[in-house]
Amino acid sequence: MELVRGNTGYRIVLMTALTLALAVPACANAGTLLMWAGMGHLFFGNALVGLFEAFIIARLYGIRYHHAAPWLVLANYLSMAAGMALVMLDAIFAPVTNALLGDAPLYRLPWLVGGMTAITFGLSVLIEWPLYHAAFRRNRFAYGAADERQYRWQRILQATVLAHVASYLLLAVYYLPVSGTGFIRHARVTRGLDIAANPAAVVYYLRDGMPYRVRLDGSPPVAVSAEDIDAVILHYAGRYTGDENNFHHFLHSDTGGRVFDLREHVGAGWRARTHFWSTIGLELRNEHTGDSFDLGLELPFVSWPSRHATLLPGDQVVYQFGPQIVLLDITTRRLAFIARGSRPVVVCEE
Repeated sequence: MELVRGNTGYRIVLMTALTLALAVPACANAGTLLMWAGMGHLFFGNALVGLFEAFIIARLYGIRYHHAAPWLVLANYLSMAAGMALVMLDAIFAPVTNALLGDAPLYRLPWLVGGMTAITFGLSVLIEWPLYHAAFRRNRFAYGAADERQYRWQRILQATVLAHVASYLLLAVYYLPVSGTGFIRHARVTRGLDIAANPAAVVYYLRDGMPYRVRLDGSPPVAVSAEDIDAVILHYAGRYTGDENNFHHFLHSDTGGRVFDLREHVGAGWRARTHFWSTIGLELRNEHTGDSFDLGLELPFVSWPSRHATLLPGDQVVYQFGPQIVLLDITTRRLAFIARGSRPVVVCEE
């Protein structure tokens, strides 16, 4: 009876702490909610996760809660420190990310999210298993071992995996409300550029620091010369001189903002804006009907900002979405991959 009361008390404390943790991002007035949620997880969320995991194995594996909790809290902070150290080693993660995304990242996004989740989960279990083992041993020294099979390494590994499954589900509930999911909710990814209303339009862009161009008719990219780029700059500089969002700012700014509008009636109907934060990304609003939606993508494992957007005749948008350039048909909300690269500039040829 005393053990039951103890577990009930821990449960109340844990749920109260989790409620307070969830309220922290809502009070933030800088950055994104996901950033503040991550900071909360970083500084004290790991302690709550450790207490939650201790409660799980105490209930399911007969380990005393007060023996397991200190070890598992320490395990979570150790795992966090190791994860931060690995993230700083870009030479390790960049090849993994590139391999998961391939040449057409738009179509491989589920592989990236799934792969990074699996890698993170596996590393967490590997790093924390020795401390789970220490928690089991502490319990064994305190109360003896009626059955040695209860302390086999396979059983301890099973407990580690099970506790992590439970805590990852809890973290998913924690992070989902503050993530940017507009792209997932609103866009319809399509393969090929059959949706292009302006197939003769040419997109100039950079890839690995080199200039390329590609037509929206689906033809392959072609490397271009500096003279070609200079001609494009002169064309746009002449058209937009005096505008606060002139071509130079458009080409070099990474802070988001207004877009180029190449439609005959500028500003009519749909209007677009790119936001600095990936949470909202590209925002579309119809001035006539009031309809609006965004295509933001900011998740714990991936953040794709939206930049350098150009509105084309036919209510379509070409813009940089994370590591690639895409074409959006606003009316149908279909999104197609154009090329892997950055800083797109569109020329609608006569």
